[in-house]
Amino acid sequence: MTYGHPSVDNPEKISQRSITNVYKNDSDLIINNWYSRDRDVKFGVQVEERLEMPRRIAAIRTDVKQDYYLIWLELSTDNRYDSTFKMVSKQLDSLFTTIIHFDDVIKCVHCVENWSKKQLFLILCGDLDETIMDYLNQMLQIEHVFVLCEKTLNEKSLKNDKITSTIYNTVGSMCEQIKIDYASTIKSDFRLSNIFNISIIEKLWYQLDDTELEFLQYQLLFGVLLHAPHKYAMKDLINHCSLLYNKSVDDLKKVDEFERTYRSEDAVKWYTKDSFIYRLLNKALRTEDITALYCFRGFLQDLNKNTQSSSLNEPKILTTYRSQTMNVNEIEQLKEKIGSLVSINTFIITRFDREAACAFVRSHTTSVQTVLFEITINADVRTFLLSNTNQLVIMPGTMFQIESIVYDQDIWTIKLKSFDNCIIRDSILVRSLKTEFDNKSSLFVLGQIFVHMNKTEKALSYYQILLKDQSLNNTSIVQCLTEIGNIYNTFQEYLTALSYHEKALKVIENDVNILNSTIEATLHNNFALVYENMREYEKAFGHLSYSVKLLKRCRTTEYSKKLYAIVFNRIGVLHTSMKRFAEASLYHHESLEVLKNCNMSDQSLIAVNYNNIGIAFQNQNLHVQALNSHFKALQILSKPSSNNRYLASCYNHLGVVYSRIGQQTTAQSYFEAAVENAESLRPRNELSVAASYHHLGIVKAISGHVAAAFEYFEKALQVYRRSHKYDDKLLVSIYNNIAKIHRNQGDIDEALISYEKSLQLQLICNPFDASLLIETYKEIGCLNIQKQNYSNAAENFVQAFLRSQQSKLCTADSINAWASAALKTTLCDDVKQLMFKSLKVM
Repeated sequence: MTYGHPSVDNPEKISQRSITNVYKNDSDLIINNWYSRDRDVKFGVQVEERLEMPRRIAAIRTDVKQDYYLIWLELSTDNRYDSTFKMVSKQLDSLFTTIIHFDDVIKCVHCVENWSKKQLFLILCGDLDETIMDYLNQMLQIEHVFVLCEKTLNEKSLKNDKITSTIYNTVGSMCEQIKIDYASTIKSDFRLSNIFNISIIEKLWYQLDDTELEFLQYQLLFGVLLHAPHKYAMKDLINHCSLLYNKSVDDLKKVDEFERTYRSEDAVKWYTKDSFIYRLLNKALRTEDITALYCFRGFLQDLNKNTQSSSLNEPKILTTYRSQTMNVNEIEQLKEKIGSLVSINTFIITRFDREAACAFVRSHTTSVQTVLFEITINADVRTFLLSNTNQLVIMPGTMFQIESIVYDQDIWTIKLKSFDNCIIRDSILVRSLKTEFDNKSSLFVLGQIFVHMNKTEKALSYYQILLKDQSLNNTSIVQCLTEIGNIYNTFQEYLTALSYHEKALKVIENDVNILNSTIEATLHNNFALVYENMREYEKAFGHLSYSVKLLKRCRTTEYSKKLYAIVFNRIGVLHTSMKRFAEASLYHHESLEVLKNCNMSDQSLIAVNYNNIGIAFQNQNLHVQALNSHFKALQILSKPSSNNRYLASCYNHLGVVYSRIGQQTTAQSYFEAAVENAESLRPRNELSVAASYHHLGIVKAISGHVAAAFEYFEKALQVYRRSHKYDDKLLVSIYNNIAKIHRNQGDIDEALISYEKSLQLQLICNPFDASLLIETYKEIGCLNIQKQNYSNAAENFVQAFLRSQQSKLCTADSINAWASAALKTTLCDDVKQLMFKSLKVM
């Protein structure tokens, strides 16, 4: 076997986001009301990991940020406080996202040093001395220290300029004080962490980087929470709280009281009182716990109504104040962000009285400074007054601009001004969202943003949360089921994907309002995607043909025309997969003609079709025509308004054509351009980077630079393992090419290892490319002959021969190679009979 680029019979697939059906509901569109990501689990990036996929998917959890830690440092050596630790954990578990037990003070100090962005509460349990206090002085991040000790200690010995601690003899009194300090900390904890350059509003949504996408995600999340169906919201909230407090009789009584007495107009009162509602809601906001936040949607909507009515009685412009401590490094970073936007992702309590705000926090050390926020608020900002106080609460989701930062009289004054929502609504960013998701409700735009950010597991959890909402109409239920099916398709859990699509189809068949609609047409398109990945092409054709039939019945709209073009593109892709390249080209041209008559500012889909036409020409060895088509795609994708996520693929296809006509230097330049583009994307397109490195390896191998080729293949493998998506064909090609280099260098054992990984992957992903599978068996057979392991060689040639018979690809060469190996060893009678029977048939 020679080195070669992977077969180009896998054309550009228009993203799931573009083909998922949408349904217009004007009252629910995120664009009608602008107000209105920890370590990701990776699926299937290595052959060994693919075997664990079902268990991994079952273990998916919501991506939750953790920022409030309770640290228990036990200083005794006899573990006599173990039961006390369990008691404290039980009482405080609802407050803290993480509770950690240490019995080694040095390990504790080292861990705390790495938690610079966490709010830390420390409980010291046991016998204290001055040495322990010296260690505490190293932990500047800890502002709350509680000492639980049976002995009588001198509190003065535990106080210094940096650490103030209080001694408690009982668990109950200590836990009560922790709860008080925790509530106070939440009210004063205002971190400007979500800061964005103001230029974000002049970008197209798919041009946003990772940080900017976080901003967009949170704005969309509040749009969902404030406009989601709420018929069963209170029931969901009660069930959520009851589940959390199912082991606490006292807390369950409070939940019961809330259920009996709560009214919509009481939302502000319930939030402002020291209740479980206040604590759980703030915890959900801080940790971005989507499951909990969705349960709070009804309560948040009631709060929003209350703020709307109260804001009508307020002056047009208000100035409020808030003081707190802030790390010096944070202040220095903020000074570089003047003019930027900041998004507030929790409730912020402010005061009208500047002097009162300044007196609230007055702490000053070399590492921690006092900060006063002077906040100017426009009339359209959602706020509410705390009863019987001069305090004003600003709702989450509010955006401010940083105007200035000035130091005077030991206080840093940071001026913030609320940003005009009208500017946001009329921005390029929102217009691009409107164009992309014109018919999609905010519920499903958010899920698509998660997918775009490679937070596929979070998207899956989110859709499953929506699916449990009993107030969803049939259209939304179909969309939820379809999106979940699409995600399982990307996980290569095809049967699970089909089961969700089947459920969606049953809902459609029982609802005349969505039967024979673009919703049903889109669902059949998604069926086809799954069957295509399973290589059951005839079933895929059947669903696409039915989708075309449905679209002909539907009212002609911009969306239906776009969907029509997408279906034709898919049919073209199927023909390419079945090596019917002339037919594929015809369907891609048909798709092009439809798209040219659509009103689209982003012409990326047109570029995708040009790329696919180029692939059809490549497979027919019509290289000039292929280059012409790929350059047309490149011309479109190079425009600033185009979605450049397809650009790396275009560069790669150009590189493949130039490599095939022998212009390796030109090919290399395009592959390098593909790497540069794919690496610049945020979120980074790891799969495109891996493919580009693989192509570069092939170019180097063809040019005789074996060491460089091997380095690129290894890079491709490393990047692929970081990817959140699959391309089994690419991974198999990488393993095979690494194996060829080992084989050509005489390293038979390493070559066998790579070929075995390739073979294992092909068998797991059955059905796979039959000719490639046969070739892999033969390569393994030949390597075993070189090792004089004739039994293994014969077994592999038997498999190659049987696969050849099944796929009607049997050749005299495969028989001769198999027989040659088989006759050199003693085989069992069954294998001998199989050999002679097969030879007789041939």
